Amino acid sequence: MSSDVDSVDSLSFISVILYRHLSGNYFTCQSPIDGSKLFVHLSAKNVVYYLGKVLSIDSTDSEMLILNSSDSKIFSFFNK
Repeated sequence: MSSDVDSVDSLSFISVILYRHLSGNYFTCQSPIDGSKLFVHLSAKNVVYYLGKVLSIDSTDSEMLILNSSDSKIFSFFNK
């Protein structure tokens, strides 16, 4: 970028790491084909922003994500 961005609306897309559900509370960002990380580029208009409390993620293994019980309930609700 050649200039500062002060508004999310001025972004054309956002790159994020995509985590896929393995089982239970476990997710991974590894591709099942070759083990590389999964990325996706989203239009800024298609992203829901949550600006509330952010919990830290255990970064000892950046390729695995384990949901806590409250996050697991939210995932289960939307996974119906």
